[in-house]
Amino acid sequence: MFGTHIGSIISPKIPAGKVICTPGYVMASNDKYVIKVKGYGCHGSTPEKGVDPINIAAHIVINLEEIIAREISAVKPAVQTIGKIQAGDTYNIIPSEVIIEGTMRTLDDEVRQYMVKRIIEIAESTAKTFRGEAEVEIFWGTPPVKNDAEMAALVCECAKEVVGAENVIDHVDAPNMGSEDFAYFVKEVPGAFMFLSSANPEKGTDVPHHNPKFNIDEDVLWTGSAMFVKVAEKFLG
Repeated sequence: MFGTHIGSIISPKIPAGKVICTPGYVMASNDKYVIKVKGYGCHGSTPEKGVDPINIAAHIVINLEEIIAREISAVKPAVQTIGKIQAGDTYNIIPSEVIIEGTMRTLDDEVRQYMVKRIIEIAESTAKTFRGEAEVEIFWGTPPVKNDAEMAALVCECAKEVVGAENVIDHVDAPNMGSEDFAYFVKEVPGAFMFLSSANPEKGTDVPHHNPKFNIDEDVLWTGSAMFVKVAEKFLG
């Protein structure tokens, strides 16, 4: 099984038209967590009459940073990011609850399980410290993407024929901590996931993924199609 991802996901410094394919782990797992922080709403002028879930949520956000900073080995890649916080309807009312949503990325399953355990513990105990409650829901996502060494080598061999050896990258310093559901395929059959850079500063296509100004250099699209054809030809003989 073979797949590809276009854009500057590996690095915006890799010029457009480069094909990147490496053996081993190339992308991380992706799990989502939702923390519902429960307090007791009241008027903003009398906070002592309620339990402020915004204050609790703020402490949870800070405390969760401690997991990566002090509990995960620096040689084991892991990311914990909060991307969404929802609370309240107006400026002078303390709401009854806050919703926090975040993502965690790992390459190691032991680290993955440990992070989930600690997110739950930290959220619940922090809320309790400030007289509130926290409910944590985990949405298990995709596992890491791990390329088969032989299939990755096949992709690089094909890429040299399609774009030339000077435009092929078969080694990167570290895996990308993004995620891909392609991971499910390579858990079942040997395969490889490759990347096609479209980073071109002159065209403004070196913008990170999920940025509002993200774009791709369409002049390199043919390379992806040609790669799939060449891989199919060489694999099938």
